[in-house]
Amino acid sequence: MVNRGVLAVVMAALAAASCTPPGPDSRALHPRTGEPAFITVTNHARAPIGVGSASGLWVTLDVGRSWAGARPSVSRATAIGYTTSRAIVARGSRYEIRDLSLATQVVFARAWPFPGSVVSLASDPRHSRLWALVRVDDGFALRYANDGGRYWWERPAAFLCAEPRAIAAASEPGRLGLVRLFAACADGLYASDDLGVSFRRLESAPADVRDVATALADADTVVIATPVVRISRDRGETFTPAAVSASRVAVDPRNTAVLFAVGLNGRLYASADGGRHF
Repeated sequence: MVNRGVLAVVMAALAAASCTPPGPDSRALHPRTGEPAFITVTNHARAPIGVGSASGLWVTLDVGRSWAGARPSVSRATAIGYTTSRAIVARGSRYEIRDLSLATQVVFARAWPFPGSVVSLASDPRHSRLWALVRVDDGFALRYANDGGRYWWERPAAFLCAEPRAIAAASEPGRLGLVRLFAACADGLYASDDLGVSFRRLESAPADVRDVATALADADTVVIATPVVRISRDRGETFTPAAVSASRVAVDPRNTAVLFAVGLNGRLYASADGGRHF
């Protein structure tokens, strides 16, 4: 299903700018954002875009023309993950739950049921799966839940890089749909086809992968920041570079032609044509 709300806004921005490629001007993040920890688009009718950082969770409904802080305020938003109807916002060693508009807090902040600080979340809403990348002392651990986040187990994460930066999951429809978990690392992109038990490095991606994003609508679409934004339409087996560099990337969950990136200059870039133009 095409996310008509966010696609219409992006296309309107193109038309309003009366521009040809490379597309509309980038837009500033909220002035208090600081260094972004993630960018996301929720599976909500209005398709809010959220940017999390040490200063909080900042939300826009108009592709960066205006921003508002989430209320009640979220201190230190480090990661975000999803169930079919909720957004789980990590706050380091704590988390809270919001609705998909990001405007309403459903569950107030509480401690994770495991030690450490969560630096990234990956989600597979259609199968109620979540993964948490957790910094513990001087290392990392991978936690896994298959019930929407009620109970968590540690995964071996064999052969994963020593310091993963971000994780994302892509799943096929159906009860037995295949799931691939991705991890962005300094030495490249890693993938797991056994729910995080073991990983392998994908030769298709270069080193210095800073972020990775997938989309609910299409298990084949994977976007990475290297920092050059690169897009795959075959589950990460091959990538095509885009004409923008970024530290954080996101894909609209219902329309994989709509991509977002936080540039190295700290500004928001949008593409409505699958990354050919930003």
